[in-house]
Amino acid sequence: MFTAVSGILGSGWLFGPYYAAQLAGPSAILAWVFAFFAILLIAMTFAELACMFPISGGSARFMHFTHGSLTSFIFSWVLYLGYAAVPPIETMGVLQYLSSVYPSLIEKVNGLTVLSINGYVAAALILLLMCVINLQSVKWLSRYNSVIVWFKLTVPFIIIVSLIWVSFHLGNFYKLEGGFMPFGFNGMASALTNGGIILSFVGFAPVIVLAGEAKNPQKVIPLVLLGALGICLLIYALLQIAFMGALSPEHVAHGWSNVSFSLDASPFVGLASELGLSHLKILVFLIAIIAPLGTALIFVATSARVAHAMGENGFLPEMFKSLSKRGVPSVAIGLNFVIGMLLFFPAPGWQGMVSFLVSAFVLCYAIGPIALLALRRNYPEGQRVFKLKFSKSFAYLAFTISNLLVYWTGWVTVWHMLVAVLIGLVVLGVMRCFKSEEPLDLKHSLWVFVYLMGLGIISYLGDFGGINFIPKYMDILIMAIFSGLILILACLQAFPKAKIPANVHAGDVGIEDKAVL
Repeated sequence: MFTAVSGILGSGWLFGPYYAAQLAGPSAILAWVFAFFAILLIAMTFAELACMFPISGGSARFMHFTHGSLTSFIFSWVLYLGYAAVPPIETMGVLQYLSSVYPSLIEKVNGLTVLSINGYVAAALILLLMCVINLQSVKWLSRYNSVIVWFKLTVPFIIIVSLIWVSFHLGNFYKLEGGFMPFGFNGMASALTNGGIILSFVGFAPVIVLAGEAKNPQKVIPLVLLGALGICLLIYALLQIAFMGALSPEHVAHGWSNVSFSLDASPFVGLASELGLSHLKILVFLIAIIAPLGTALIFVATSARVAHAMGENGFLPEMFKSLSKRGVPSVAIGLNFVIGMLLFFPAPGWQGMVSFLVSAFVLCYAIGPIALLALRRNYPEGQRVFKLKFSKSFAYLAFTISNLLVYWTGWVTVWHMLVAVLIGLVVLGVMRCFKSEEPLDLKHSLWVFVYLMGLGIISYLGDFGGINFIPKYMDILIMAIFSGLILILACLQAFPKAKIPANVHAGDVGIEDKAVL
């Protein structure tokens, strides 16, 4: 529970209420509720898989069991990019808040917030510190998070009560032009993906990836997912209400899309300053350092174990399979540091990093529903300590919602994601030139290319950065039909009943023997 809550409560709540308000107005509150149910649906499909296979790096290996090497590599690659991007994003959040005291850490370039030279040096030191902490083993990491998670839970409630007590304008929620939903459904959808709302919930993923390191994952994981997501929804929704209500009528007089105030690069510090809450400003400043770093710390561990699992699958060099004396994938952690530093250069500030990260995570949410149905169909004898009821309905809804979330990130983000997949395939091709231990199982992977091509076409034709060819709301129906067809195709192309048990046994033993953490 500590790992899940700490992973979820990162920099999302520090920036999400501000950016979501700009994109959706008061309907951002509904977006938080929608995100909770969406992520809960998706997470429950992963819960059954994690309980079946309590192995380190599980999310990166489910597709290897059901569809083989090529499918597994594509999703593992995207998953790794997403996980590896979290620590630099959280670090960027810390540095933006620190800039309210040390303005030399950031600078404005064409209206965008980017790191200065001093900021890059600070970012390097923060990332290096997180890597060093992770090298001390998961047991030490859990103890660290058990301490800081209490701060991450307590401070948001202090902020909520303080803002509502000092300044709350009920008219902000209905008196402005457009009322409660000034930008319609599209605004709420954009807040989900580009306002940081979905990003604020993706912290459930480390519970899945670190499942092999829990003492009793069969009983713990489903309860942790439901409890952690519910706690965080309450915090997020109340923070959104408190933030929007605390804004003075002058701040919102020109519409939600134009809301701004002094020090809005660090929104809650800026708002506390506007309201004269000096003590709250100091508290927010402190939690703005503690909360994101706690999440980043967890994701350094998570992404390293995904890289470790990719090494086990033969997708990365042999050195990524090695573990230190403490049972930690130290080479993978070192790679995280290098990738993290590279990601700072092209990305303009916290919000500029969010869309790509969300698309990477959400694209990989397809792993859960598809692997769940494929295993139910072709591996019915597998031991399921936690068995999801109405699995077909859960899987279809989870898969459809995942595809809609990718679509709502916008065409620009989607095509960037497709390019990232192509780069990954080039990496795989180079690896195969030096090592080719098992076939790529192309005939079991054709559905992936149909899936990615279909997502790209629908996104290009849609009205989220596309050419607006598809009529409004018709895109939801099209995506629902498309999702159902892809689910059927993916299940039909899964390994037959005779092959999946052998894959599961080989994969299970290969990980469990080495990840003694």
